Amino acid sequence: MGRMLLDVVEEHLDEASWHWLQRERALCAPDFDLTETAGVEERLLSHVDGLVEAGPDVVEGFLSPALAPDDPCRAAVAALALLEGGEAGWALLLEKGLGDPELRPLLRAPLSLAACPALDLRLGALLRTDVPELLAEVVGTLSARGALSSEVVARLLQHEDARVRGSALEGALAASGQELRTTLSRMLSAKSSVPGASLIEAGLVHGLREAWVACERAVEARESEALVLWALGGGEKDVVRLVALLDLEPLRAQVLWALGFSGRVEAADACLAWMEDPQMAALAGEAFCAITGLRLEAAFILPRTGASEASESFEEEDLDADLTPRPEDDLPMPRGGAVAAWWKTARADFAPGQRYLRGHLMDAAVLLEGLALEPMRRRHVLARELALRTRGACRVQTRARVGQQRAMLQRVASSRVQVRLQSPLAQALG
Repeated sequence: MGRMLLDVVEEHLDEASWHWLQRERALCAPDFDLTETAGVEERLLSHVDGLVEAGPDVVEGFLSPALAPDDPCRAAVAALALLEGGEAGWALLLEKGLGDPELRPLLRAPLSLAACPALDLRLGALLRTDVPELLAEVVGTLSARGALSSEVVARLLQHEDARVRGSALEGALAASGQELRTTLSRMLSAKSSVPGASLIEAGLVHGLREAWVACERAVEARESEALVLWALGGGEKDVVRLVALLDLEPLRAQVLWALGFSGRVEAADACLAWMEDPQMAALAGEAFCAITGLRLEAAFILPRTGASEASESFEEEDLDADLTPRPEDDLPMPRGGAVAAWWKTARADFAPGQRYLRGHLMDAAVLLEGLALEPMRRRHVLARELALRTRGACRVQTRARVGQQRAMLQRVASSRVQVRLQSPLAQALG
């Protein structure tokens, strides 16, 4: 391979690694939508294609060395290029990647994103492994790809290893069958502990009343991951219980996040009250706008803190604090007084007892529009609601390739599956 081609391949690998990171951030960003994410993904895949087209010499010289846990983005891109490159790439990935306990968790995303048609069969063959860590990753990947049968999921839900059972719960969200309902019902009825949110969600998708009872137990136990499920499925009184949890400082951020998906007027009122709190204002504004449709711009936002002020603030804060950027750091800061003045007039247009998304009365069309247009970080929860309200019949994988997501949305829009959104979820359970 000539020097010029080496430089080109190296550039493809570097650029692809950068765009992989940007895509991962976009998937959870409050200021990226599906169209903007498609642009990032297109640039990523063009560089991956460049690696594949460079030929087999690239595997030995670049992709194999890149499969190392010290650079997760580079490892993910290398794995994706190997998968897209054919049988030799899969053999290398199987030997060097899936066999490495440190590298293995980094491969689920590229394995889920890969478009090679034989991958599900290749992964399915690994379900016979007796290594629990590997089995858990394989099950999780096949679950993300919607490629596990209900019989396999039901069997794996009874596996002795908790990691395998956890991955199987992801598969239960996309599989159907009476054997799954029976297994999930038994798991939910266990009195030894409060069920986790994944088990509760799987039970709700399968229409089990025990799942809603378990969700209430989880909310009472202050399990933060259950709060969104409670907000999605509850009625007015259930939202009031969520609002009361705002008094608990450790749960406050998660409660505000959940309230934004409840769609209730009472939740908007509660969010408004926290817009003067510097720590919670951005999250409160995001949730309020998700319900009411107000756009936080112009007179409704505060100017961003300047660099010098940020530096002074940094010096005053705990230097041991986690400074890793969070998605909510990119949210605008609402001007509480201006928002309150707008709400004083606009609130009359919102009826108690109803659910709203961006100021529109929630129905199937509004939910699908939200899945097409909402910020990326909110779409994951909206997709969960779609699955819950259709008993798993309609699913949108919000981390799949954008083209696949749009095809999923089109299939849902053209289907005749009824999406019941107005009544509390508990009333629709068997």
